[in-house]
Amino acid sequence: MFGGSFIAFSKKAGAVRVHVGVILDGVTISGKMMNVCTTLALSDFHANRNRVTQVVPHYRNSKSDDVTAASAAIDLLKNVEVQAILGPQGSTQADFIADIGKRVKVPIISPARSSALSSSQNPYFIRAAYCSCAQSKAIAAIVEAFGWREVVIIYENSNLGGGILPHLTDALMDISVSVADRRILSPRANDDQIMLELAKIKKKRTRVFIVHLHPAFAPHFFVKVKEAGMMSSGYVWIITDEFTTLSVSMNPSVLDSLCGVIGVKPYVPSSVELKNFTKRWKSKEFRQENPDMDGVELNVFGLWAYDSAMALATALEKVGNSSLQFDRTFNQKNLTDLEALGTSQMGPTILESIRNIKFRGVSGYFQIVDGEMQPSAFEIVNVVGGGVKGIGFWTEKYGISKKLNPNVTLPYSAKQQDLGAIIWPGDSTVVPKGWEIPTGKRKLKVGVPVKQGFEQFVKVTIDPQTKKVVNATGFCIEVFEEVMKSMPYYVPFEYEAFHIPRGESRPNYDDLVEQVNLERYDAVVGDITILANRSKLVDFTLPFIESGVTTVVPVKHADKKKAWIFLKPLRKELWVTIAMSFVFIGITIWVLEHQVNKEFQESGVTTVVPVKHADKKKAWIFLKPLRKELWVTIAMSFVFIGITIWVLEHQVNKEFQGPRYKQVGMIFWFSFSTLVFAHKERVISNLSRFVIIVWVFVVLVLTSSYTASLTSMLTVQQLQPTVTDLKDLIKNREYVGFQDGSYVSGLLDGMRFDRTKIRNYTTLEEYDKALTRGSKDEGVAAIVDELPFLRIFLSKYCGKYTIVGPTYKNAGFGFAFAKGSPLVRDVSRAVLHVKESCAMRIITEKWLGKGMECSQQDGTSADSDRLALDSFMGLFVIAGASALSALLIYFCSFLNQNKDILKSDLSIRQKFTALAKAFCVERVTPSRVSQMLPEEGNAEAAPEFSPQCPEARTSYSLGQDIVNREDGFPTTEPGSPENETFSITEEGAER
Repeated sequence: MFGGSFIAFSKKAGAVRVHVGVILDGVTISGKMMNVCTTLALSDFHANRNRVTQVVPHYRNSKSDDVTAASAAIDLLKNVEVQAILGPQGSTQADFIADIGKRVKVPIISPARSSALSSSQNPYFIRAAYCSCAQSKAIAAIVEAFGWREVVIIYENSNLGGGILPHLTDALMDISVSVADRRILSPRANDDQIMLELAKIKKKRTRVFIVHLHPAFAPHFFVKVKEAGMMSSGYVWIITDEFTTLSVSMNPSVLDSLCGVIGVKPYVPSSVELKNFTKRWKSKEFRQENPDMDGVELNVFGLWAYDSAMALATALEKVGNSSLQFDRTFNQKNLTDLEALGTSQMGPTILESIRNIKFRGVSGYFQIVDGEMQPSAFEIVNVVGGGVKGIGFWTEKYGISKKLNPNVTLPYSAKQQDLGAIIWPGDSTVVPKGWEIPTGKRKLKVGVPVKQGFEQFVKVTIDPQTKKVVNATGFCIEVFEEVMKSMPYYVPFEYEAFHIPRGESRPNYDDLVEQVNLERYDAVVGDITILANRSKLVDFTLPFIESGVTTVVPVKHADKKKAWIFLKPLRKELWVTIAMSFVFIGITIWVLEHQVNKEFQESGVTTVVPVKHADKKKAWIFLKPLRKELWVTIAMSFVFIGITIWVLEHQVNKEFQGPRYKQVGMIFWFSFSTLVFAHKERVISNLSRFVIIVWVFVVLVLTSSYTASLTSMLTVQQLQPTVTDLKDLIKNREYVGFQDGSYVSGLLDGMRFDRTKIRNYTTLEEYDKALTRGSKDEGVAAIVDELPFLRIFLSKYCGKYTIVGPTYKNAGFGFAFAKGSPLVRDVSRAVLHVKESCAMRIITEKWLGKGMECSQQDGTSADSDRLALDSFMGLFVIAGASALSALLIYFCSFLNQNKDILKSDLSIRQKFTALAKAFCVERVTPSRVSQMLPEEGNAEAAPEFSPQCPEARTSYSLGQDIVNREDGFPTTEPGSPENETFSITEEGAER
């Protein structure tokens, strides 16, 4: 019978009898154990014959009922006048009895563990156990060790259940873990109610559950958990210390439903006292004396009861024979039972004595501080194989560790490496992620925005009938798919469309992100900017592209794409005057020099001017002033002009004759030397002179333009924007544009832009059209958008617009996942891996272009000063036409001189051969004769002439009668035959 085994005392002379009450629950195993341990403690206390105090216990059974417990307390205080009460166990019972103890000044030493009970509110309440809130940090350390970011708390609707909740929530918040849900269960909940609650939490993404239920109710709850299929792989169940402590004594069927569960329980250090007490508990004699304890394993609650009884008896021993009477001096008529209790005269002294007790008991070091036992350590266990296995420890100082007290001084730590091997639910050894796609979903549901414009980033094709996504492409989509391929495990997903309505004044990407918080989507992918207000709803991954908000405005610069732009520097009348002046000066010089200067008789004047080259600052910057097609055209023109001059001069000019390699070299040398006006060869043919005059003009224009363009590049000439700052737009009340659906609208509101002056657009073409029209013609003066979009815009409309003003930085584009999703950490790592690989470069070049040279952020255009072929097309047409005209005139003259060959009976091939030989034959002109004569003062004969035509090699023999006149023309001496002429044949020159 509960409390029936009274201890027989041999009354010792002079011993002081002190009455104490013991109120415990005789229904539960825990209550029975504590009752037995209390009796054993008092028996051991009285075993010492030197004791002067005799503690007389009076046992009462609370029967798990609050009213019964309260009645028992009143009975003990009124009728027995106990000086202290051990118990009760229940927090509600202890709360009421502690108030009574405060009124009568009787210490209440209770193992009640609810944090709602506190000695600071009731000094006569002493907690002889660990407060339930003491385990909060240990549980949070387990969650932190495995990196879970979200938990669900399941607790009992009682003082025991609700008391731990604020402390546990605070401990989880300290490690940035959110409580996704709280489920309250009644201790009297039936099977249907339990299954209904389990079905609700099964639909959630979170798979980490912390269970804080009464040990009498918890086993049945976990049986239902197993029936619901929630003890399988991927789930995490953490139980609190009271249930963990009593699980050792549970039957195998209950333990089977707990397989894989992790729990914490107060750690009891090994000691001689503990070993002796445990041995005694298991002895045959003890079993015979206490048949109710047969098969019950001793736990910490029994040890605490033993130490509490021993502490109370020791405190009473120290008090001595003080007055043990209750003060009832007031009028007892018409008083209630509570008012008639009186007050204990010895109570305050006993309370003070208990607070000063320190000793090593069977549960460890026993000491009361601020009315409570101080927790030392918790053991972390794993329920597996029908038993409980220790996997680590937690202490306030070291955190989680495999050993209770590490030999070295270590900082606080919470790492899974510091725990032993764990068997998780479903007999799995793989650490659960703590988050899974809810039941009924086979794939990760990924929301993608459906909108117009900027399809380089996101383009979604939808089936008009089923409204499902048929295809999704774009930069953001390909990056996401590449990231998912880089994940360490396979994650199936499917896209779902979210339509961005056009024309709304408020940003609607916020609505898209909110769908994740509402659990419509598991994630959102697209050109979504990471913002502070959005991060309150979702968890973003690391950004996969940098961003920022800036402004684009039109620029004004010279138009270089007109074929006759080289004529624009001078007006028409000035061009005519210059041309007439050139002709007049030329005629004047010819008249003055004709009779005295042979150069003005058959050859022209060549002027060489130096060209000042720009200083090169980069190895290949000298190539940038001209575009590729212009370089090629200039090179081909040089070669063409060289060939033209050679054809025109070959028969009449010694400089263009000789060996073949010399003639080929002359073609390139003469033409390219005109680039710097360094040609020194004298041309004889008037046709050549005409071609060179035109070509030198072309070269002059080209070199001047090249020099100007190179100088502009070296000095980093900036384009002049139409607007320089957003403040100017606000001040001038100009219209500005932004991308429809972007958060830029809110940014403009924050800058105090007039809402009536803001216009939204969706495509690049709309941007261009609005900027072209301008603010005064239903357009805008500037576009405000994020850099990735503006780079695409500037790349398409190269040189037409530029970036101005400051850049308002943001985190960039990221992928949004549900709060606490474990995928965020793994996806962020995969994002870094993709960004560091070649895949990111390939995707970027595919969708955003390679260099985007025209989207320079500093407002300059690297390509704006480069000269194009169109700018000089008129020059090349004039030069080509003059060269072709000269060639046409020359060949007509050549064919006329050789018309005998054309009229001959030779075949076409023979005619071509004869014409070729005739072309190679030198034609002697007065200038050619002067070239062949020896210079004045040189007695040597003129060199033999050998034109480079093997088939028509000739040698000339000049008679002695040919002399030079002062004017340079040949004549004959007196006495020579008059009217002599030269005839040139293949054999030589005949007179």
